[in-house]
Amino acid sequence: ILPGSAPDWFKQASPEGKVPLVMIDGEPVLESAAIAELFDTLTGHSLMPDDPILQARVRRWVTMASDCQGSMGAVIRAGDEAAYTEALQSLQAQLTQVAGELDADGPFFCGQQLTLADCAFAPLLLELQELDPDVPLYPADQPRLRRWAEAVCALPAVSRAVDDDATGVVDRLISRIGGEGHLARLLADAA
Repeated sequence: ILPGSAPDWFKQASPEGKVPLVMIDGEPVLESAAIAELFDTLTGHSLMPDDPILQARVRRWVTMASDCQGSMGAVIRAGDEAAYTEALQSLQAQLTQVAGELDADGPFFCGQQLTLADCAFAPLLLELQELDPDVPLYPADQPRLRRWAEAVCALPAVSRAVDDDATGVVDRLISRIGGEGHLARLLADAA
């Protein structure tokens, strides 16, 4: 939701303008991590490991997914090359940190089990996958990060979430929040 364009129901449910937001029985639930855990609880099929220590680890990385998505937003909004380079370096540093936590046996964050960490990172990984052929955004020395992204993006639920039009979704996102930015210019030059 762009500033100034929020509908009244949204302004009432989220006075600070925070997203994402879902309404459950008229009650707003905000923040990605809270929403993910809520849906995990409501579905009855948990995406949390049984081990409490692993659960805490997954919760930490779900929060990091929000931080990384914020950094990706800064990459998209960067108006000039200097701001773009700074934002990209920040994002790549975060992604390198994430890569260091990935289970070596993969394909998912915690190995063979799909968890909320994978789900929380899915939107960012989809954006990276879509943009990577034209603009390299992944840290160059993190092949495990790429393999994880490929595994997550190959899940049918991820492609269904964007109606099998990931390219269009990412293009519209860039156009909406950074259409005049440096990344948009790089993509136009690559086309």
